[in-house]
Amino acid sequence: MRPDSITLFTRYNITDINEHYNFWLTDLLVSIPSFKVQKLPPSSKNDVEGCGITVAFDILDHDGGIYLSDDFFPLKSLRFIRKNKFNVAMTKNMKQLSFVSSSRRNERLKSFIKLYKNNISQPLVTGLYFCDILENVNKTILQSRLCVHVQNVLPAQIMHADSEFGRSARRILYGNSEQIKVKPLLPGVIPNIFHMVWFGHKPMDFTMFLCLRSILTIVKPDKVYIHGDGLMYGEYLQKLKKDPRVVYIHRESPTHVFGHQILYTQHRSDIIRADVLLKYGGIYSDWDVLWLKPVDDLISKQHDTILNLDHMPRPGFPDSINLGVLMSKPGSHYIKHWQDSLVNYRSRDFFFNAIELPYKTFEKYPETVYIEPHLQVMCYYLKCHPTFHPEFRNFNVEQPFNWTKDAYSIHFTYPDPPEYANETALRHGNGMFADIGNFILEQPFAYD
Repeated sequence: MRPDSITLFTRYNITDINEHYNFWLTDLLVSIPSFKVQKLPPSSKNDVEGCGITVAFDILDHDGGIYLSDDFFPLKSLRFIRKNKFNVAMTKNMKQLSFVSSSRRNERLKSFIKLYKNNISQPLVTGLYFCDILENVNKTILQSRLCVHVQNVLPAQIMHADSEFGRSARRILYGNSEQIKVKPLLPGVIPNIFHMVWFGHKPMDFTMFLCLRSILTIVKPDKVYIHGDGLMYGEYLQKLKKDPRVVYIHRESPTHVFGHQILYTQHRSDIIRADVLLKYGGIYSDWDVLWLKPVDDLISKQHDTILNLDHMPRPGFPDSINLGVLMSKPGSHYIKHWQDSLVNYRSRDFFFNAIELPYKTFEKYPETVYIEPHLQVMCYYLKCHPTFHPEFRNFNVEQPFNWTKDAYSIHFTYPDPPEYANETALRHGNGMFADIGNFILEQPFAYD
C-alpha cells in the first residue's frame, strides 16, 4: 500500500537495545522511512480491549486512515479498500477487530464505533470482511480470506511452510513467495585451503597439534594459512611447520570492529575469519576441532557457504549457529552479511557475537547458506551433541553417533579431553576420544 505514514501506538516504553533475538523494531525503524513509534495517552488504560482502540477510532474520525490490530497479517493486497470510504474486518467469531479503514468524519465509522463499544455481537456493517485465527503456519486457509491473526511465528517456521500464509509471509520477509531453496549464487567451488587464527605467546599444545595434523593428513588441503602475530611456538609446531603447505600470515590483532572495542580474545578470530573468507574463500577451523574425513563431497556441491547449527540452546532463539567450522567461496553473500552485522557487536556479550548474530544473519538471508548437520559434532564438558540427532539441544545428555562415518569433524568447545594432554596420555587412553586421536596419529605424514 506504501502509506505516507505508519505509526505503532503503545503504552510501553519499548526498546530492543538490550534484546538478543527480538530486535525487529530496530529493523523496521531503519528500513521503513515513514515508520514511527508513539506513546498512547494515559487515558487509554481503560480502553476497550485495553489496546488503544478508542485512540485509533478518534484518529480515524479526525484524520482518516487504517487501523490494524497488533497480530494482523494480510494474505492479499489491501489497496482495494481505499476505493471504499469505510471497511471493517473481524474474526469469524466476531470477538476481535482485525482492521478498520475510513475516510475522515465518516458517519458509517461513527455508527460502527457505537455498536462496537456496546459489544454488539453482529455489527450491522455492509461489506464486513472476515479474518481467520492462525494456530499453525501450515493450516489451510479459505481462499476468500483477506487476512489472518497470527502470534509467535518465527522466520524458521515460514521458510518452508506449504500454505497460503507461508507464501504470503515469505513474499513480505524475503521478497519471494517460493519455499526457501539454497542454490549457488557464485561461480566455482569453495577453495580447498584452510584458514586458522592465533594471537598470543603460547606453545602449541597437543590438541592443537592433533587439529592441524588432522587437517594436513585427512582433509589434505592445498594450503593452511595461520593468521596471527607469530608468537606461537613449541616442538609440536616445529614438527608441522616442515610441511610447506603450512604458511604463516602476519596480522595485527584487531582491537575494534565498527568502533566497538573487542574484549574477548575469541572474538578477534571472528573479525579475521570474516575478512579472509570474504577475500579468499576456503575453510576456517578452530584449533579445538579434529577432522575425521575429507570434505571433497561438500566442496563438489558448489554451495557458496556451508556451516551448521550450534547445540547450545539460547534464550528466545529457535537455534544458534557455531562458526568454529565454516566453509565459503570468496565473496560469499552470507559472509558479507555476517560481517556487516558486526556493526551491532556488543563488547561484553560473548554469546551474542559468537553464535547469535550468525543465526540472525542466516534468518535474514537463508538462501545464501547451506546448513550441513554433519559438518561438525560439538562436545561440551565431554558430552557430544550431533545436530543431526533429534535431541541435540539437550546438552545435559550426550547423543550417540558413529565418528567413523557420521561427521566431518569433532569440536571440543570446552574442555579438551584429558586424553589429549600429551601423546603418552593418548596412547594409554581408552574410548572414543582416544580412538579419534590415535586415528589421526596413524595417518601417514611425509614429514614425521
